[in-house]
Amino acid sequence: MDEQWHSSFYKSMIAQKIYVCPKDNPAWRPAEFGDVAILCRSNKECQDMADALHRTGLRAAISRVGLMTTAETKLILACLKYVLTRQDTLSVAEILLLAAKIPIEQIIEDRLKYLKAKEEGTALGYWASDQPYIKQLDALREQVKELSSSEILNLLLDELDVRRIIAAWGNLQQRMDNLDVLRKMANEYEERCNRLHTGASLGGFLLWLNEIENAKTDSQASGESSDAVNIMTYHKSKGLEYPIVICHSMEQNLKADVWGMEIMTERKEVELDDVLGGRWLRYWVNPYADQVKNTPLDVRLTQSPIYQNRYQQALAEEARLLYVGITRARDYLVFVSREKPMKWLNRVWHNGKEDVPTLDPSSYETPWHWEDRYLKIRTEVLTFDKTFQEEAINLNQVNYIEPPKGKKEHILYQIDLTKEDWSSIYEARTGSAKQYANGFNLEETSSNAIVAKAIKAFTIAYWREEDTQSTLAVAQAHLNRFAINDFIAAEQLYEHTKAFLRMVVSKTFLFNSNIENTL
Repeated sequence: MDEQWHSSFYKSMIAQKIYVCPKDNPAWRPAEFGDVAILCRSNKECQDMADALHRTGLRAAISRVGLMTTAETKLILACLKYVLTRQDTLSVAEILLLAAKIPIEQIIEDRLKYLKAKEEGTALGYWASDQPYIKQLDALREQVKELSSSEILNLLLDELDVRRIIAAWGNLQQRMDNLDVLRKMANEYEERCNRLHTGASLGGFLLWLNEIENAKTDSQASGESSDAVNIMTYHKSKGLEYPIVICHSMEQNLKADVWGMEIMTERKEVELDDVLGGRWLRYWVNPYADQVKNTPLDVRLTQSPIYQNRYQQALAEEARLLYVGITRARDYLVFVSREKPMKWLNRVWHNGKEDVPTLDPSSYETPWHWEDRYLKIRTEVLTFDKTFQEEAINLNQVNYIEPPKGKKEHILYQIDLTKEDWSSIYEARTGSAKQYANGFNLEETSSNAIVAKAIKAFTIAYWREEDTQSTLAVAQAHLNRFAINDFIAAEQLYEHTKAFLRMVVSKTFLFNSNIENTL
């Protein structure tokens, strides 16, 4: 619950329109949520803070495990598994649910109908083979046989337009970044196989991803954006810089226990002839677990030189870690705490004394000085109600271009010159019809349009050939291609074309007409 009040304070702090100076732009501007970084001691605290921000209506940019459990990754893995195995009905169901947006009840009902039809012997093909996404994957299966895992992944992203699908789910930047992480993992798998001189395959890639998920090392992308607060541990913040840094976990106790493994060194100087000499591994087991406090063993250990040495090491390590956190801030540094003292800050500043406060809430001065003057500080004491009103995250509308027109069935455009509107192109009048040959004796059928196209094509392509037999052979092949050899003979087509050309050469169709105004 404490993180919940902290997140409310962070939201109100940004709403106050404090100004920051971006590194790439010298002009000051109002701070955004992406300018804020919250530093925590442990990954669990980072996750708790991210959940609290989410309930406050804020986004959190945090790298956490669980990439394989996200919806976008599940969709990609389902497509990969189906491409690998056509009989994977679970992957089919996931594709229908996530990509086709079919309700789960309808998917189950359709599956039961298919199983019943299959039992009766009336089922046609595989289940859901008529669905558009399944059809696309079936068409890609033969194409991807010679492709690598990364190539298959990129092909699926483009052919299925996966980015458009997940854009409708919200939290676009996080999901897009997760896709990039998955693509990076595909390249990493291939490099690993190349390094180990082993074969890389789609099945091997899926097994490797399963191993990563079981080991809980499938880290998601952080999802950084201008409207997401950055959350990370102090260790992971090394080398980074943010306009506003909030140091969290100030109330934690010092971790200076001597249990577990530790490398002990008895030599003060390293001997190059015996580098590992004088070093040994110490392993102490805690027999009391969490109840070791105030036991005789605990009392003796805390009074021993070993514990005092470990205590000083822990203090030095805490000081270095806090230094890392403080130096991440470029414009503003914020310390947050409750009524409890900031033990961590007190230990670092007062050499291990937790009860001596470093910062006084009633004062505007700090004990730190720079350029011969003490640094000023602004203190705010806030009170919150016991109940907390959760807020939903505002999902920004995603503007996406319309789907491409390619790879779709289009009805062929039938050109009928008699029905075309020529008025906007050329003004002309028709002359009287002139017969240049005997017409074909054809019945009124739907094939007449095909016959007309065949005659037109042969007439345009005809050349004056002295070898009559060769021309007749070409005419016969032409009629066979149009499948109209039952309506017209090759000799008829040949004589008809020659008659038309004789008329054109003689120009008899121009008698008593104006060539500029006659068609």
